[in-house]
Amino acid sequence: MSKKKNEFLVVQEFCTNMTHEIASRFGENASIKDIMYHLTERGIAKPIEVRNYQMLKDFDRLIVLNGGKCMDAFSNLSIKYEITERQVQTIIYSNRSKFSKKSTIK
Repeated sequence: MSKKKNEFLVVQEFCTNMTHEIASRFGENASIKDIMYHLTERGIAKPIEVRNYQMLKDFDRLIVLNGGKCMDAFSNLSIKYEITERQVQTIIYSNRSKFSKKSTIK
């Protein structure tokens, strides 16, 4: 993933282009599922990035459910995503800041 942030105007232009593409393909009432499918299919949203994002969301949810027990969350996620607990830890700790506006848009 690129370390360089996108200019705000580039992001706005991208959103406009995607709105037209998705509307022509799925109609005006496209669901988020349709949008994510379109972005993944086009290679814009990489499958591994989608998985990592979902893993972060699952981790945050599990921490609340487990009363703050990280090891239980790592164990549950390693089973769900069929990777080792160490890999889950690495993904969680290395990707946390990547999915924020501050790190992606100027």
